[in-house]
Amino acid sequence: MNLDDLDRLLGVTIDRGLLTQALTHSSFSYENDNQPNGERLEFLGDSVLGFVVTATLFEDNPDRDEAELTRMRLGIVSTEALDTVARDLGLEKFLRLGRGQHISTGKSKILADAVEAIIGAAFIDLGITAAAGLVERLILPLLDTDTDLALNDAKSLLHARASAKKLPDPVYDTSFEGPTNDRTFHSTVTVGSKSATATARSRKEAEKLAAAELLAKLG
Repeated sequence: MNLDDLDRLLGVTIDRGLLTQALTHSSFSYENDNQPNGERLEFLGDSVLGFVVTATLFEDNPDRDEAELTRMRLGIVSTEALDTVARDLGLEKFLRLGRGQHISTGKSKILADAVEAIIGAAFIDLGITAAAGLVERLILPLLDTDTDLALNDAKSLLHARASAKKLPDPVYDTSFEGPTNDRTFHSTVTVGSKSATATARSRKEAEKLAAAELLAKLG
């Protein structure tokens, strides 16, 4: 695909070498003389994305507490949210993948990672203002959707955070009260010496809320 088409979709023109690198999956790199791939750019883009989203949420939501802001941030930096952005862009048509590598029909980490790599490429080539503009155009509008993306990845993110910190896997203790058609669920999740509790109308929602609360405590 013509990268000029992707420029128009992104609303910004990024250095061709950097953009190509951002679109190159490690599987393609491995099969083609270890050409530069997007992993380092993804690492950078993840930080830029997190900074822009956090600063925006802090500025725009003066009445929300840390836990609420954390849940909102989790939603639009999640794999599901970035996968949505990538599919809206038709990004799968521009990716360079190795043989046998494919984009899953469900949420795709490959697509999500590519979005972060593109943000990283924009930062290197054009600076923070352009990279922040990219985040604002493509990703922040998800805050205005009716779909609650904020908790979709909370449990998986908590598991990953615990692993990164070499802590035990999260343990959930969930109970309920009330009749079958009007139950309230209480869930406590524990990782090592830290725990968080949340209440919701379903087991799934209570566990996601508890995971998001504990993520905020873990930092």
